[in-house]
Amino acid sequence: MSLPLWLGFLATVLVVALSPGPGAALSMSVGLQHGYRHALTAILGLQAALLMQLALAWILRKEGE
Repeated sequence: MSLPLWLGFLATVLVVALSPGPGAALSMSVGLQHGYRHALTAILGLQAALLMQLALAWILRKEGE
């Protein structure tokens, strides 16, 4: 890998790793506007949605075999 390509890759990785995702932005926003308990509810909702996505992906993977 050439040095310019590697440096571009490194810069991209750092930006993606250090910037908050939509779930983190939602959690911080709800926490600041409505408090800790509401933020926990939002986090639980995000985790429930993630579990549903994982379950659906697993089910569809099994059907595709």
